[in-house]
Amino acid sequence: MKYITYINLISRLIFLGLIFVFIHNPNDFLFVPIIYGIGALVSGSIALVIIFGNHQISFKWQPFQNLRYYFMDSFPIFVSNVSISLYVSTNKVITGTFLGMSEVAYYDLAEKLTSVLKLPQGILSQSLFP
Repeated sequence: MKYITYINLISRLIFLGLIFVFIHNPNDFLFVPIIYGIGALVSGSIALVIIFGNHQISFKWQPFQNLRYYFMDSFPIFVSNVSISLYVSTNKVITGTFLGMSEVAYYDLAEKLTSVLKLPQGILSQSLFP
């Protein structure tokens, strides 16, 4: 966790510094994803150096049977996550189509409030799920 914290902090500091250097007016909004990508590339490179250099970990090819096993084993979780994201985005589209944009704003606010209330449970389940 120490490495993750340092790498995340370095990435965010690079992102923040580059934002202040390059973004000066609202027309520069296209630079934000580029700057974010640069921060992610730098942090990913640092992580690979730590993995390969400090810990001497290397990648090796896995047999197709192992990949298939783990894919099939985690497929229900994948389908669950995809269906939840489709469900949430579809609700906004349907609400906007039939009711209007102000109702979409109310729905989105209510959804965000409920997601804040669900956050502790989500953190707990992610930390305890094997």
